[in-house]
Amino acid sequence: MSNKIEFNLIKVINIFGIDFYNGAITVRDLIEIMDVAEFNPWESPLTGYQRKLDVSKVNKIAERTISNLGSPEAMVDAINLNIRQKDAVAYIKPLDKQNDRYGGFHTLTYINSLGSAFLVDGQHRAKGLQAAVSQLKNDKKLNEANQLLDTYINISLTLTEDIYKEAYTFYLINQYAKNVSPDGATRLMVEGFENGSVEFKNEVTSDGTKTTVDDIQSAKIADMLSANSVVWANRIKDYNEKGAGKVSVRAMSMMIKPTFLRVSKALLDNGSSLDPVVVTYELVEIFWKSLSKVFPDMFSPVKGKNYGITKSSQAEVMMKVLTYIFLVHNTEWKQRGYNFGDVKKNDSWEKVLVTLRKFKDENNGLPPRKVTGQDCWIVGSAGSMGKYTSASAKINIARILADHIEGELNISRNNPQSLI
Repeated sequence: MSNKIEFNLIKVINIFGIDFYNGAITVRDLIEIMDVAEFNPWESPLTGYQRKLDVSKVNKIAERTISNLGSPEAMVDAINLNIRQKDAVAYIKPLDKQNDRYGGFHTLTYINSLGSAFLVDGQHRAKGLQAAVSQLKNDKKLNEANQLLDTYINISLTLTEDIYKEAYTFYLINQYAKNVSPDGATRLMVEGFENGSVEFKNEVTSDGTKTTVDDIQSAKIADMLSANSVVWANRIKDYNEKGAGKVSVRAMSMMIKPTFLRVSKALLDNGSSLDPVVVTYELVEIFWKSLSKVFPDMFSPVKGKNYGITKSSQAEVMMKVLTYIFLVHNTEWKQRGYNFGDVKKNDSWEKVLVTLRKFKDENNGLPPRKVTGQDCWIVGSAGSMGKYTSASAKINIARILADHIEGELNISRNNPQSLI
């Protein structure tokens, strides 16, 4: 790395306590100082937030850049950078020392001790430039490589050591200007909120937010299941994780939310001081553990691949059934003469869920035929549950399952229509 790089900047605006600067630097300097803060689901506290690099996208940017060196169209938008060094602002000086103002011209003397400039937005474009330079050098096209290296590109620069403010900048750019994946937005919200980031807390609690405190709490429960659950520990994927057939952490948190809201209300109504996050986690865990004991084949490492009960849509249906049972087990069911028992014990759940072994449905085959018990959850047309994918269909089959359970337990009908 060079000992010193001079940047010319314009001080533009202050947002959530950070000054933003616009400027231009050469591709050579960008490649020398840039770094990517990629999200790692296994690191805590947060060290990064970026999506995994899409190599095909990088290659396309590189190809387009090489084909039009005189007008690199992929660089039409600014690349956002942040320097995390605590004292970095000391290296920015106004050209007019008496007029350190917004809209004024400044210089940044970049030295090695400032560390990397992290790519907040534009990582694929920056990596595409880097790949283009490498390709030109590999092809011995040194004049073209130097032409690209000497090309100036637009940048937006911030200086904050607070990674949560850096991540919040990324969130705002992508949430309101471009598309950040729902999983990514949820993960950043959870990490920022839980670690006390004022900006993320304000975002969660504001009137116009897409993510609420209940969403954060539900996502925490999904995280707990991913880390500790007997059933779900290897079946949930986080932002930047791959896993065909796994349920995304956001999808799981959305399934959990209705149960969490019901549990929270029940605890509040009873004047309980128990943590609804912990209670909901324990409830979800014992429900799925009991299901796995009733239907061991569906959850086994080998035979389980033939069943879809842990796929997103089918798991959502079962979570609706769980929510219904929780609501009525100690109220309507008790009034109608059924003693559920201790909601925290496997036996209580197993004697309820074992009734699903007799559940019958019509599969999706041609011609359709009746299937019973676990065969309803066989993947493909041989099973029946795969056909319930729309929101209304999932609600309807959850009601049918709840009605079947009550019928098998000889509980007079409560009509689950109003509660699922």
